[in-house]
Amino acid sequence: MQLCAFLVGCWEQMSLAVWVVGRAVRARREHETRAVRQVLTDERLRIARDLHDGVAHSLSLITVQASVALHVGDERSGEARSALTVIEDTSREAARELRRMLGLLRAVDDDPQDAAQLEPWGRWW
Repeated sequence: MQLCAFLVGCWEQMSLAVWVVGRAVRARREHETRAVRQVLTDERLRIARDLHDGVAHSLSLITVQASVALHVGDERSGEARSALTVIEDTSREAARELRRMLGLLRAVDDDPQDAAQLEPWGRWW
């Protein structure tokens, strides 16, 4: 009878130990999942700020150059043409960079593991 009680006690302790280890493993995995999600969220916020900064800079430059072109258009056609060329170049570059950033974001959505291999984020102005 004592052997039976001993075995039941051992079984209960082993069950408890397995349960505790299982809970610890689950808690660690949940923590790691939250940490990965936070890193991805932080990176998306950083990208959004960079994207906003780049688009805002380009639009500001386009606005200034358009104002110059309107102001000097009739009197100094060379300056107006130069301003319009800057507007064209700036808007094309901004659109190209926007497409590149969106492509990188899509790549992260498709396969987060491969996203680490993509080119580093950089300023575009």
